[in-house]
Amino acid sequence: MFQEFSWPREKGELYPLLKAQAAALLEEEPDPVANMANLSALLWQALPEINWVGFYRTVGEELVLGPFQGKPACVRIPWGKGVCGAAAKEKAPQLVPDVHAFPGHIACDGASRSELVIPLLAQNGEVTGVLDLDSPVSGRFTGEDLEGLLPIARLAAEALFPQKEGDGPEWAVDSALHHMTSGTPARELFQAVCDEIGRYYQPAGLKYTRSNRKLRWKGKRLCCEIGFWSSHSNRSGEWVNLEIVPSVFVLGDGMVRKGLLPLNIRPKNFNVCRPDKDCFAEIIAWIDRQLALARSLESREGVERYLKRLPDRQRETLGRDDNLRRYLDRLDKERVK
Repeated sequence: MFQEFSWPREKGELYPLLKAQAAALLEEEPDPVANMANLSALLWQALPEINWVGFYRTVGEELVLGPFQGKPACVRIPWGKGVCGAAAKEKAPQLVPDVHAFPGHIACDGASRSELVIPLLAQNGEVTGVLDLDSPVSGRFTGEDLEGLLPIARLAAEALFPQKEGDGPEWAVDSALHHMTSGTPARELFQAVCDEIGRYYQPAGLKYTRSNRKLRWKGKRLCCEIGFWSSHSNRSGEWVNLEIVPSVFVLGDGMVRKGLLPLNIRPKNFNVCRPDKDCFAEIIAWIDRQLALARSLESREGVERYLKRLPDRQRETLGRDDNLRRYLDRLDKERVK
């Protein structure tokens, strides 16, 4: 049963409590409508400066309104349209500081100024719906909100659309993950995991290069290259260390070689030893966050919000970086046009 208490204002304290409460509400309840209703009510109560929160379900080639908190909303959203449709089509979270600057934004509530949408993914990678949050405050949502809400969205996806017995990740027919044993060469396992990550993102329009194991997203001003590496010391039957290295580059002005590496975007390591849906979901969620960050950096406002979250010393160092100054100057010139 839900227990009433005061929610902490610090996000680092808020989101772990929110995840625990969400897990308790969803425990042993099979009805998806009840679960969506309870989760939307929980988020509505816990998160400040929110004017709408709820779910849309995938029905055919549309997103159809589910349980929510807030004003009456758009009932049907075409696939790929608006912020919700983009999240569903791209299979990636959409963190939008200014909804009026988002191409094709669908205005259900004129008071909304910022929006965060997280797709709900089934075990086979299909989008079964989205979790949508709106705020009347511009720039209300940050990467910290996205990171805190991703585990809750995964809980929602599992509870709203439970895995059927025998279901699991649908690896490629020729993938080594189907016949993984203690004798499977580590190099083969590493390649198979990278291939499945690339295969997962290809429907969203991201390019995967198998020869050097790299995933690439291309936006209007930036591209994000995500490289995969493993240790040469890995041996058959042992954990494979998967290191994922994201790099953000500016398009079309000679900065591609050096990129925006000073922006403090760090690699992440995962230990992989078998085809495991939870491990795969964790990897995908982390990559989603890097892609969402790259998208947010395509505007000066997004860069400034990112810099404000850094410690003072790092922010001062970045303020002297020539590459970053050139990029911000370019954004300013584009805004003047």
